[in-house]
Amino acid sequence: MAKQIYRQEALDRLSSPEQLDMLMPVTSARSWIALAGVGVLLAMGLIWGIFGRIASTVDGTGLLVRTNGADWVTTPFAGVVERLEVTEGDLVKKGDSLLSVGYLSDTGIPSVHVVKSPRAGRVLDIPVFVGDEVSNRTDLVYVETPSAPLHATIFVEAISGYKINKGMKVRLLPATEDEYSSNRLAGVITKAGKFPVSSSGMLRIVQNEDRVRALQMRGPNLQIDVEVTGDPNDPAFGKIFSGTPCSAVITTDEHAPIYFLFPY
Repeated sequence: MAKQIYRQEALDRLSSPEQLDMLMPVTSARSWIALAGVGVLLAMGLIWGIFGRIASTVDGTGLLVRTNGADWVTTPFAGVVERLEVTEGDLVKKGDSLLSVGYLSDTGIPSVHVVKSPRAGRVLDIPVFVGDEVSNRTDLVYVETPSAPLHATIFVEAISGYKINKGMKVRLLPATEDEYSSNRLAGVITKAGKFPVSSSGMLRIVQNEDRVRALQMRGPNLQIDVEVTGDPNDPAFGKIFSGTPCSAVITTDEHAPIYFLFPY
């Protein structure tokens, strides 16, 4: 008699069709949920890749200025500064006294001329002191109107600046704000230079030889003029005065993310 290798119970189970109609569990519900989550993420990534936007930008640095919103105040007489009525940072009204200049009249009589502010604004600079001799062409006090239109002159490296054109959008960060501040000013380019600006041209705008040398160390620079948009009465604008340094991020183009995988 041949030796039986398999148990009879096992043989009967294999030969019986009674369980052929039962479903066999292939995966759990948890696995299906995980698979659905992956599918959703892939779909979201595909949608972002097609309809999302990534900006190409160029960085620059420059100055903020208020066009037609500031005056250097002078005196019609040559003489000596006798009294200063204001200090830097003071707010003045039109007609307020700024300083007094003593001079000799045509008849030789000592007289005093009171220099008054030609506009309402803030005193930004007083380059003279009591006792200084001044002429009728000496700049005495610099007064700026905070609500005057705000513009920016930006310098960018020529190697990347040639792609910049009029009408492109700019984000400006004044030096008065922290680099992580949300008080960034929006602007639009009104003029994009296509030829490198000379060191003398930069010095005329920046008025600081050290800053000009620092800018030229990176190579030739292009000058970009920007009109700052927004409400001049916004608190972010109030901290800005002519000559405030700023950094700039210029958006030169925008593409869907998929463009960088399949350029066309």
